[in-house]
Amino acid sequence: YAYLCLQKHSVLQIHSGGSTLTKLEQELTSSAINAEKYGQTAALLSIVVWLSAVLEIKDDSSREDPYMTYLNCTEDALLQQQVSQKNLNFCHLICNKRKFTCLLEGDLDGAIHCYNMSLKYPHSKWAQSTSTILGDFLDGIIALTCAQKHQSDEAYWTNIGLKAIEQFQKLVESSEWNFSHKLYLLEAEHHALKGNDEAALQKYDLSITTARKHRHLQEEGFAFERAGYYHLHKERHGNALSKISSAKECYERWGAHSVKNRMAAKCRELSY
Repeated sequence: YAYLCLQKHSVLQIHSGGSTLTKLEQELTSSAINAEKYGQTAALLSIVVWLSAVLEIKDDSSREDPYMTYLNCTEDALLQQQVSQKNLNFCHLICNKRKFTCLLEGDLDGAIHCYNMSLKYPHSKWAQSTSTILGDFLDGIIALTCAQKHQSDEAYWTNIGLKAIEQFQKLVESSEWNFSHKLYLLEAEHHALKGNDEAALQKYDLSITTARKHRHLQEEGFAFERAGYYHLHKERHGNALSKISSAKECYERWGAHSVKNRMAAKCRELSY
């Protein structure tokens, strides 16, 4: 039970907590070592998934792949193993991890692929966890971003986004601290989809300020980033540069070097 709590703590810290990635890497590494030592295989699997995510976001090539270190396999091989064992909840967890890293790397096509993959591994309602709740938030962001392209599948993606908004409206009732900034960002994306410029800007700003107030550093950065790209879509390049520059600062403080570098490249592009 203690290792299950550690895994849940790790997911919260990655998605919303105030810890830097360096500190989180240390905590996850220590947890993985102890889980391996005491034969806590189920906990070790989940810990390794999120340790892998941390190292990818940090862009730390000095560390050996944690899958090889602790499990002697690759992530793809582990996924196929869990598929063969019909451990669909764990397969869904890997999909959530991949959606998370794809969005932070600005890879929408990769995130869509991971979303579609996750549909093959539905998690039961009784198995809903911190990871699946936050995965649903990512699904909402992916869906509303796709809907904003106004293509033939707009209604399909919009419906997924609206379900995420409805879910987080309920979650806010249980914990405003943990979920309100996520709800504001989903609502901002929906207003952007519908062309409600003033309402979209208000919700983006609320997401940013609430994430900052609640000390969710990476989520503040993500909201800045989404707001920046919204301004860019509206050809407000000065506003876009300001928001994306703020996103870069948040990601840098968090320790997400790969994401910080992507933001820096966009800032240089907008500065010309």
